[in-house]
Amino acid sequence: MIVRSKTSKLLDVRFLRKLASTLLVILVSSGSLCLNPANAKPSTTSPANKAAATTNKDKPAATTSKDKPAAADAGKDKAPAKDMKAAMPIIYDFGAAWCVPCKKFAPVFDKVAEKYKGKVDFQHIDADDEKNKALVDKYKVMSLPTIVFVDKTGKTVDTKNKVLTEAELIQQTDSLIK
Repeated sequence: MIVRSKTSKLLDVRFLRKLASTLLVILVSSGSLCLNPANAKPSTTSPANKAAATTNKDKPAATTSKDKPAAADAGKDKAPAKDMKAAMPIIYDFGAAWCVPCKKFAPVFDKVAEKYKGKVDFQHIDADDEKNKALVDKYKVMSLPTIVFVDKTGKTVDTKNKVLTEAELIQQTDSLIK
């Protein structure tokens, strides 16, 4: 029979936590996994996260296209969170500057947004930005990327917690318009 002291158990727990933390950093930095940083910011100890943090300081929090802020499209006094009874359906793309799958999905989202311009409001939302915390909490965003489909009445029709193909996004958008 092997008897362990409380100290050895504590070391085992510390080792397992360190191992889990290391694996998580590897998965996030490789782009295999993105987590929602709403409750905890990503570790800035990895070189990839440091680079992303320093290069994206001056970028806007939410954008509908490459050079227009989302607030400009929604009206100067309206925040993106006020989507109830919108004039048109809204599709939110929750992402972050450090999220590799989010970066890969952005061109697809922008291409479909251009196709449905005037029919559906497409908005990129930076989940890291404190300004968007209410929106992140409202839609219970737990992983990135998350795409939320909201109809004209403000009702959430669907939520996808993955990168969509162009065909999947077009299919979801068509069903949102009908």
